[in-house]
Amino acid sequence: MESEQVHTANEIALLNNLTDNYDSLRYCLLKAQTFDIKSYGFPTIYYKIMETDKQRVQSFVDAFEKYNWLKDSVVCEIGCGRFALTDHYLNHCKKAYLIESNPAVYDFIEEKLRKNNWQDKVVVIRGDVMKINELPEKVDFVIGELMSVFCANQHQVPIFKHARKWLNENGKLLPEKIKNFIQVGYTYFDSEHKFYPLMFTRHWPALLTTKVLVNVIDLYTVDEMTVNVIVKVKAVLSGKVNCVLLNSYVQVAEGCNFTGTDSLMQHTVVKLDNKTPFIMKEDQEYQLKIKFTYATTIDEASFEIIE
Repeated sequence: MESEQVHTANEIALLNNLTDNYDSLRYCLLKAQTFDIKSYGFPTIYYKIMETDKQRVQSFVDAFEKYNWLKDSVVCEIGCGRFALTDHYLNHCKKAYLIESNPAVYDFIEEKLRKNNWQDKVVVIRGDVMKINELPEKVDFVIGELMSVFCANQHQVPIFKHARKWLNENGKLLPEKIKNFIQVGYTYFDSEHKFYPLMFTRHWPALLTTKVLVNVIDLYTVDEMTVNVIVKVKAVLSGKVNCVLLNSYVQVAEGCNFTGTDSLMQHTVVKLDNKTPFIMKEDQEYQLKIKFTYATTIDEASFEIIE
């Protein structure tokens, strides 16, 4: 009983500290995801956020299980990092080509392979995946968790476009499909930021429209890097709007899905390009002009309601 009381007290203290800092944490995920040359990518805390996200990892584990844990397969994983995904299949596959560009994890990878006696089945390729033209052989699976909402910031699309040529005739990409959705709403921004990924629902915008599909990214066939579309949204409430809410649904494999958490593919709030808040009327339809390019930044994306 005493240990339970201590545990409860610790939880309450943690919650109290979090509550005191909600407002200051509004842009915390954005700051954690800002490129940091010292850590060869993102600040260390962001890797910790991702590595401890069980839901994120489980969607890939489900895909591995669907394909019999990749047993007796030849696999290529792009960006293996600290083996958050690799640990779940490496004992079962026949051979793996692990591509990693971050020198900070090279020693970890070598030690991990040595401790598990995996050296004979693994080829570690250090460097930029885009500079690797061919692998020594065709592979059954290409795995790469290089995603960001709408694939705007991260390099999932160009990297898989480059790497899918390594697949054998019946090979699989993991993930294989991404659907991007959008809604229009209202929130407040400070003067410095155009967008922010959501960590807490109290920073969720007031949403005034239905959710609509923007585009589908088939990673087996996608070719164009820029999306330029106009979609129709219907207002379900009347009021002013100044932002959009972006959300991506990921099909890692058929039946194995991931729809975003605070560590990956976060729901993201972005300012509309309209100079002043736009007034919507309930039940009316509006056109939303959207333009963004994969592997750039949300800062360069454009979202505008047009008359």
